[in-house]
Amino acid sequence: MAKCDKPIAKKLFVQLDPQLVKYEGDRLRISIKPREFLTIRLKFGEYQRKFIEEWKAGKLRVGEVSINCTKVLVPFRKDVDLTNPDDWIAIDVNESNVTAVSTNPHIIRLDNNLREIRSAYFEKRRRIRKLSKRKPITSRRLMKKCSGREKNRVKDLLP
Repeated sequence: MAKCDKPIAKKLFVQLDPQLVKYEGDRLRISIKPREFLTIRLKFGEYQRKFIEEWKAGKLRVGEVSINCTKVLVPFRKDVDLTNPDDWIAIDVNESNVTAVSTNPHIIRLDNNLREIRSAYFEKRRRIRKLSKRKPITSRRLMKKCSGREKNRVKDLLP
């Protein structure tokens, strides 16, 4: 029988249920057992302070707190009314183009021949696969070359 090694944790973290966490000014109180708590002092900058002020004002809610070796991550959630938006954007993705329209009014159309490139290289790879039975080393080299060229051409087209 093979010897079983103990598992090794690479990224240590804990995610806390919101019911276990209470904020006391600049401290985080975590319930460990009934009437037993762990207190962590929080350090934050001006950028984080505005979220804390909005949370105290009742505009934000706190999500699941995560703690890793160096940080305490406190996610804030904001309820957004989507029934009456101020601005909007619509994006239509087609086979040969992408069209976007927004309220300010802007219309953007991105035409590219991405479909033609993909189709052409699909056919080239199909022919190379047929060659692989007779010349496997040559076909592997050609497949790598063909895939690299396709990847580069597609990367050049996309923003």
